Parts: sequence; structure tokens; C-alpha cells
Amino acid sequence: MPTILHITTHLGGGVGQVVTNIVGSSGASSFIHEVVCLDRLSAHSRDLCARRAITAHSEVPYDRILRKAEQADIIQVEWWNHPLLNKFLYSVTLPPARTLFFSHVSGFHPPAVFTRDALDLADIFCLSTPYSEDHPLIRAQQPEKVCTLFIAGGSTKRVAGITPRPHTEFNVGYVGTVDFCKMHPEFLHMSAAVNIPGVRFVVCGEGAARPELENAAADLGLAGRFSFKGHVDDIAEVFRELDVFGYPLNARHYGTGEQALLEAMAAGVPPVAFANGCERTIIQDGETGLLVDSPQAYADAIEFLYSHPEERRRLGDNARRYTKTHFTLEKTVDRFHKLYAELLKRPKRLHEFDDAIRPPLPGHRIFLRSLGDSAEPFATNTLSEELDVLLETDLAIADSPEEMTTPTKGSVIHYATLFPEDPVLGFWHGLIRQKQGNHARAATLFSRAREHGFGHWRILWHLIQSQEALGDMEAADACHPLLGEAMPGSPNPTEAVRLLDELQARAQAYARFKNELKAILETPLLVPSPLRPVSAEGIVLYGAGKMGQMALDCLAHAGIQARLIVDRDYGSDSLRGVPVVTPDDIPKQAKTTMTFVVCIATLEFAPLADFLKGLGCTDVRHFYDLSESTFPEIMPNGWVIESPDRPLLERIGKQLSHDPGSLSHFCHFLWWRVARREVNDRAHPVLSGRKYFNAPCVPASRGGENLIDCGAHLGQTIDAFIEYTSDRFGAVLAFEPDPETFKKLNQRYDDPRIHLEQIAISSCERRESRFRQGMDFASMLSEKGELSVKTACLDSMPDVTQSFLKIHVEGEELAVLRGAKSFIQRNRPVIMVLADHSAAGLDAIPDFLIGLNRYRLFFHLHDYCGNSAVFYAIPEERLTRNQNQVTRQVK
Repeated sequence: MPTILHITTHLGGGVGQVVTNIVGSSGASSFIHEVVCLDRLSAHSRDLCARRAITAHSEVPYDRILRKAEQADIIQVEWWNHPLLNKFLYSVTLPPARTLFFSHVSGFHPPAVFTRDALDLADIFCLSTPYSEDHPLIRAQQPEKVCTLFIAGGSTKRVAGITPRPHTEFNVGYVGTVDFCKMHPEFLHMSAAVNIPGVRFVVCGEGAARPELENAAADLGLAGRFSFKGHVDDIAEVFRELDVFGYPLNARHYGTGEQALLEAMAAGVPPVAFANGCERTIIQDGETGLLVDSPQAYADAIEFLYSHPEERRRLGDNARRYTKTHFTLEKTVDRFHKLYAELLKRPKRLHEFDDAIRPPLPGHRIFLRSLGDSAEPFATNTLSEELDVLLETDLAIADSPEEMTTPTKGSVIHYATLFPEDPVLGFWHGLIRQKQGNHARAATLFSRAREHGFGHWRILWHLIQSQEALGDMEAADACHPLLGEAMPGSPNPTEAVRLLDELQARAQAYARFKNELKAILETPLLVPSPLRPVSAEGIVLYGAGKMGQMALDCLAHAGIQARLIVDRDYGSDSLRGVPVVTPDDIPKQAKTTMTFVVCIATLEFAPLADFLKGLGCTDVRHFYDLSESTFPEIMPNGWVIESPDRPLLERIGKQLSHDPGSLSHFCHFLWWRVARREVNDRAHPVLSGRKYFNAPCVPASRGGENLIDCGAHLGQTIDAFIEYTSDRFGAVLAFEPDPETFKKLNQRYDDPRIHLEQIAISSCERRESRFRQGMDFASMLSEKGELSVKTACLDSMPDVTQSFLKIHVEGEELAVLRGAKSFIQRNRPVIMVLADHSAAGLDAIPDFLIGLNRYRLFFHLHDYCGNSAVFYAIPEERLTRNQNQVTRQVK
């Protein structure tokens, strides 16, 4: 008879039940099965094999496995991410063989992921849940390479046919791994939220989270509600007294056939579970159990079943019948026999990895291979030579999710435990323990990693942090000189620690930014649609200040007459012929028939909108949303962001992470531009009235500086520059293309140091371009403009050293920068660019500035609603000495 050699790590837990059930049943027919275990067989597993007449070997040496593999007709690898299994696979070359890899994980979430290496070694890769068929690697395989066993569970005979035992409590049971890599992290709290008299939660199984759950239940005064039974041999006795099977799993869990769930259903106990991938393939919601999508819904479902015993019985009876029909051991074994028969038709072949994998691999390389395409941030942590990237990935590793820090299940700690001499795994393990507050363990792991050859000097800094946290100042002081000697540039020990502390703060700020960016991009727009049409009855402006006047200007260019202006204290009853009233005097009919447009940027939008809505105004929006929807050709600000470039925004955030205020303001800007929400940071408020030279990032005046002012308007920036330099400036070169505005500007200054030119600065050399003239605001280059003006680029201008370059040109800012690249490289000005007049201000403008050599990026908001948003690019030579040292370390 054909022989099947099963290679497995162990025969514990659900894997042991599935494998021994299948092997025990199949061995009674036409195949000979033999099981070799890489780990030691537990007493329970030995007893299980004996009862099922299975030949199983414990802790089998590699050479013996290879001899058996050579003789076997088929090698069946019981596959999941386990360091012992992967160490074996990456250490040997199997003899020519027919290989069947039977996956015991769904494959989607690290560390339990499908990998190309595993698929390459398999002649047939067998899935144990239909959910896995949607995995990208599986979809890319040829049909003959992959097969699916429709829920490859083991036998449910040990619970089939049991009868409920009368009991007084309402019992909700959980059977399985007691570890948050499998259980839902809110298991205790959602269970405690169930409001049922006499409810009792029975937890069967072992795992790393059991002590934590027991202690937490006691701390909450809930010890009487929970019974932690550990491993239970006779699980049927437990199911006899269960009313509901509560099976809330982590959304990122690794399970497939879910033996415990199948047994509960076979026992007639209705399950309540989350609608995760594999649970959806087992439970028919509303027919054989209940699927939920939140902790509250979980508690509600259990309460519902308590209150509706007939429904509870109906679901339980349906579940029993369904498992009896669909999830039988006989069907699973029959499918395996067909796979064996199909595989036996194929010749044996040699299975080897590509040339890039040369055994034996060190433990951390095996771990990285086991993660396949999900190896970040660990892969970058081993490859990057940039200190800021290394510290960012150190932080990300320290913050690894629960499933990556559990003691087993293929986690980094699992690999570090089984490869204790691997310095990289030891370092990663130390980072995790340090973040958990276990500094004694972290210090030991860091010291051991150094002894085993961890090469990068930053490990000394991490070691010092844990030593200081332990109060071991003598050990920390001994490490300080070593750190100073090891760091590039050999700073003194105190300076070395300070620099690294600042870099870590940047890494932490960047990690927080990425989390906030994720929330921003996943948040729907607060307004129904910025582009919805305005009311046919007309427009009412709220605010008669500068923005209100700009709104009138734009409306006039669009041929639209505002019907009314609302302002608390304008001081006149009309503005440009439009009536002005106080909020108390808004006509009642206008409130429900007209569009109210907020033209105020010195205050948050939401309170202003709420105020108007409180007066009965039904359609309230911001002016820039009006301009985008009604006359985008007049004021094309790009305020509707449909598909933000997340990687680019992350890169910008990383460049801003050196300055907490800049990063906070950029988040504020993103919240408004992407989701129309004003999310303020009290620690870093909007810098009202402090634009350009009053911004905190702008270096102090050294005297003799020069200003290039692109978009001078009426000279507001020139005035601020004169004040900034205390009138000790070199020269001003100002450009203003609008004829009417230029006349007013020219009348203001009689100083030979101030040179004014009536041209528009753009990306091209001198030529004539069309220009749209504003009444007082928002003049700009436009193909539909009524005037022709001269344009030029800064690259064609004479050099102006020791300079400031300010750019505010109503949406053409990026074009000005592109036409100034050579000028910037030659003269290295301090750059100040307005970012709120085009879509480019969100990403393309800062991306351009990031690309400049040896510049540091800052960002500040000087008004609300995304207004007066300015990117500042400061040459490194204008930064402080400390900032420059950090910059060099980052580079």
C-alpha cells in the first residue's frame, strides 16, 4: 500500500485532533501513514496516537526524516508558521518526492501567512477553508497546484448525540486557545457587558492570556462570572451544560476549520461569533448561529438568545444537522484519498529553493522568510543604513501587535526563544520587552545580543534606557562612553544620548502621524458633498471681512450677485451694494431657501456653522467649497481631495516629524482638506497673525538679508520683512502682475532698496501670458483671463544671496518652484510657500521642497479652515547647531 509520511511540528491542540482523526481513519483503508514530529510529543498526544493506532515518532533527527522521506510515496507537511518546521525546511534538501502541504492556517495575517517558499515546495497546496481562496498568492497559482478541503475539521464524534444536562446558570462557553493572538482582545469586557442574571462564562483551554484574564476578572469583581478550566479531556461534559458557544476571535486570527466551533455546532450549542473570514464559511448567520460585527453586538446577541429560548433551540438544532451533513470526517478523508490518488500519478521531483536561499540560514533570516510579503518592519530593520529609519522600525517592532508578541504561534518571540543565539532576534525580543516595561528582561536580551554579535551601535542606547529605568546607573554610566565611541562622528556621551533621544522622539511622532493619517483617510467627509449645487434662491455670505470681500469679488466674476451679507458688527448697512444685516435680522424665509456661505477663517468652521444652523439656516458651507462647486475656473483651489496619495503624505509627515508643531499643523490641515473636520491640538494652536517672518521656525535676522516676493499684492510681506530686519535689510525684489494692485503697491514705497516689477512669476522664461484680474483679491494667471501680462521664472533672474523667497501666487506656487530650482540651488534662500490655493499644496509642493538638498521642512497654519497654510523650507546652514547634528545623523 502507498505510504504517506506526515511531517509536523507537534500533535497538540486542534492540529493534533485534525491530523490524528484523519490519519487514524485513513489508515484503516488503503494507505499506510507514519507521523514524524520535530518537537517532543506530549503525554496527551502519545495517548491520542495510541488510542487511534497511529505510528508517531517524537523529536526525530533530520537524517532519519530524510531517509523516511526517500522511502515514502507521498510527503504530507502539516504546515503553519512554526520555527521548528521552517528551520527543518530551510536546513535540508528533501529527496525527490511528491509533496502535499496541508495548511492549518488561513494565510492572511502575519505571522500566519502564506509564502511563495511554501508554495514552491508543494506539488499540491491544500487549503483548509474556502476563505483562503481569496488570498492573492493562492489566486496566482495554477488550478492543479491548489485544492480546498471544505472545512477540513476533525471528527465531531466525541460530542455528537450528547443530551443537555439541566443546570441553573446561563452558561456561555469558549473552547480553544486562550491567547489574544486567537481570542478577541476585548473578550473579557464584552463578556462582562452581557446583562443576564446568573450568566457564567466557561473558558476551556490553555494559553498565554489565561493568567491575565483570570487576574483581570478578579480585579473587576467578576471572578464568580468566569470559570477557567484549562485543558479538558472530556469536552462533551462541558458542552452538555452550555447554552451558547461564545466564540469571539481576533479579526487577525490564523484559524481555518475551527475544530472547537464545529464541535459546538455538532453538540447543538448555537454559536455567537464575529463575522471574520473563516467563521463566515462555517456559520450561516441566523440559521446555524449568529454573526456579529462589534463587542456590543456580541453582548446583545447573547442577551437575545437568553431571552428567546425557542430561537436558541432552533439555531442549535440547525447547527447539529448542518455539521452532520457538511462537516464529516468521512468526507474529509475521502477528499484526501482523492488527492493522494491524483498525486501518485505524478513522478517524484526534486524540490529546492532558489539560489538566494543558501542553508543553513540564521534564525532571523528564517523568521523573515516565514513572513513572506509581510516582513515589514523587520526586513527594513535589518537592511537600512539610515539611522532614522532604523529607529522608526525599532519603534514599530516594539509596538508589534499581539499576534507577533505571543510566546508561540510563529511570533518573533517564538523564533527568538528557539534561536537564542541569534543576535537580531534577541535584539527584537529586547525591544518588545522594553516596550512592555520588562526592563530587566530587556537589558538581559540586549546584553546577550551584543555578546552574540549584534552589529549596530544603537543597541547600546536601548540598553542604557533599560538600565536607567531599572535604576542601575552604574551600568548605564559604563555604557555611555561605549556609545559615544561607537556613534559616527564620536560625539561626547551626553550629546550622543541627547541626539538619540531626539531621533526617537521623531520616530514616535512619525508613528503617531501615520496612525492619524490612516484615521483621516478612512473618515468620510463631514459635509454631504462639497460639490453639491447652491440654492437657486441665492447666496448669503456670513462675514464681511477680507474673505467676504474676496467672495464678492469671485461671485462678481462668475456673474452671481450675493443676496445678503451677515455680519455681527460690520459698521455699515451695505457692502458693494449688497445689504448687510446682523444674525438676528436674517429674514426667516432666507434661512430655509438660500445657501449660507461662511467667509471667516480666523475662527473654526464648525462652531460658526452650528451657530447658523441654530438660527434655522439649513444649507451652510464654507466659501472655498462654494468656489470649488460653483466657479472653479475663477478660484481653482483643489479643495476637494478625492484620492490622496498616502505613501507621499507619509513621506511628508516623516520630514515634518522633527518639529511637533509642524506635524500637528499638517494633521490639522489634512483633517480639513480631506474630511472637512477641524481637529485642533491645544499644545500647538493655530498661529493667527504670525505668518511668514513671525513663524517660530524662521531663523532670527542677521541683518543685510534680501527678500524675493512673488505675489507682493499690496506689500504686506514687504512690511513684515522690514519689521523683521529692523529696517536693516539689503534689498527687496517684489513681483505683482495685477495692474491695479501694482499701481497701489508702487505708490507705497520710496526706498531705493525696494525694486518692484509688474510681472507674473511662473515656470517659464519671459513671455506674455493670459491673466485674470481680480477686483482686489485672487488675481491669477488663467487661460480665460482678460489681460495679457509678462511672465518670467526665477531661474532666469540674477542671483540674490542671503535671501528669503516668499511665494503666494493664487495656485501657481508649484510652477514658480519648478521655475526656480536652479535659482534655489545657487542662492539657498529661506523659502516660504503658501499651500492652500491648489491641490498641489497638500502633497506636490512639500514633495518638491523635500527634494531640495540640505533643507529642513516646516509647516504652519496661520488661520482656520485650512487657510494661510505655509510650508517653510530652511537651509540647514540657517538651523541651530543642535538641529544640524540631528540632521546629519538622520542623513
